[in-house]
Amino acid sequence: MNDLISVIIPIYNAEKYLKKCLDSVLNQTYRDLEIILINDGSTDSSYKICQEYEKKESRIRLFTQKNRGQGFARNFGVLHSRSDLIFFIDADDYIEENAIWLLREKMLQDRSDIAIGGWEKIDEPSGKILKTNPKIDADLLNSEDRVSYLFSFQFTYVPWGMIISKKIFIDNYLFFPNYFHEDLYLMPKVFYFAKKISYVDSKLYKWLERGGSSSNSFTIDHAISVGGILVDWSNFLIKEKMYKKNQTSLFQGFIKCLAFGKNQANKFSSKEQRQEILAYLENIEKNFDINFYNYSLEQTSSMDNLDLSHKLNNIYQQVSQLKRSDSRFAIYGNGIFGKLMAKELSDQIVVIFDKSLDKANGIVENPIKIDDYDFDKILICVLGREEEIVSYLKNDLNVSEHKIVTFRS
Repeated sequence: MNDLISVIIPIYNAEKYLKKCLDSVLNQTYRDLEIILINDGSTDSSYKICQEYEKKESRIRLFTQKNRGQGFARNFGVLHSRSDLIFFIDADDYIEENAIWLLREKMLQDRSDIAIGGWEKIDEPSGKILKTNPKIDADLLNSEDRVSYLFSFQFTYVPWGMIISKKIFIDNYLFFPNYFHEDLYLMPKVFYFAKKISYVDSKLYKWLERGGSSSNSFTIDHAISVGGILVDWSNFLIKEKMYKKNQTSLFQGFIKCLAFGKNQANKFSSKEQRQEILAYLENIEKNFDINFYNYSLEQTSSMDNLDLSHKLNNIYQQVSQLKRSDSRFAIYGNGIFGKLMAKELSDQIVVIFDKSLDKANGIVENPIKIDDYDFDKILICVLGREEEIVSYLKNDLNVSEHKIVTFRS
C-alpha cells in the first residue's frame, strides 16, 4: 500500500460552500493527498473556484464533465485515482483537520480495509447540530453476523467520511449506480467485501444541511429508487449464497427504507406529487405483505415515519442482544411486530400472549393463562402501549417487573 490517499470531491453548483470544503482538505495534517475535483456540469462559479485552487495547489487534479450525477462523478474519481485508498467528501461539507490522519492511523493499526469516522449534521443558517451518526458496532461489523447487520439498515449508508481500500471497488466491480439514493444500493456491498472494518468514534465529518441540497428533494423517481432496493439487495445476497440465512434482516432493512422514503416524501415532496409517492410506497408495503404504514397509524400515531425508523434501529439492536442470551421468552402481542420478533427468536419462544386469541400459529394463548408457562422474560411487542401493558402484567397478572422487557427508543 502506498502512502497516497485520493480525496474525491464531486462538485455541482456549490459556489457558496466550496472554498470551506477545499480549505478543510488542503489543511489536513496528513499531507500525502491527491485531491480529485470533478466539476459535474456546474452552472454557477464552482468551476472557476476550482481553477483558482488548482493554480495554487499542486495536489489538486481538476476534471470537468457534463452533468451526469454525483454517483457517476465518484466512479470517475475512483477510476482516475493514483492511490490505493479513497476518501469521499461532498462539496458542501467539510472535515476536521486531523480527520484523514486519524482514519489512516486506525486503518494501519487494525490492518483494515475501511476506517469509518463519525459525523455531525449541521444546520446551515444556525450552525446547530441537528443529528450525529448512530453508534457503530465495529465488533459486529467484523463478526459472523455482519451480513445481517449490514443489510438491516442499522447505520447510515454514506460513502463519505471514511477511508476505503480501492481494491474493494475494482476487484468486485462495485460502482455507484445511476439512481437516486445510489449510496443505499452500493455501500452495504462495499462493507460486505471488506475483510476488516475499523471505526474512529470522533465527529470528523461535518455534513451541512442546506435548503437547495439534492438530499432535500424527493420526487417519484426518488421513490422508485427506494422501491428497488429490496430487489437489488436480494439479488446480491442470492448471488453470494447468503439470502436464506439473512432474509429476515433484509426485510427489516427494507421496512426501514420504506419508512425513510415516506418521511422524505412528507418533508420534501411537492404537494402535487406527495400523494402519488405515498400511494406508491404504501402499495409496495401491501405487496410485500407488511403494511407498516397502517400499523404505525394504529400503534404509534404520535410518531412520524422517521421516528419509527429510529425506534426500529434500537429495537433490532436489543433483539441482537436477546438472541445471544440463553433465555426463554414469552411474547405479548401477536400483531406484525410480535410475529416478526417470534420469527427472529423462534428457538427461544415459549408462548405468545394476545387477547385476540388468533391461533393461526398454534402457540397463541390468552394472557390469563400466563401462570401455565415457564419463561425467563416476557417481551412487550405492542409499540405505543407499553405502559398500559406493563401495568396490566404487574397489577392484574402478578408478573415480576424484572421479567418484563419493553422496546423503547
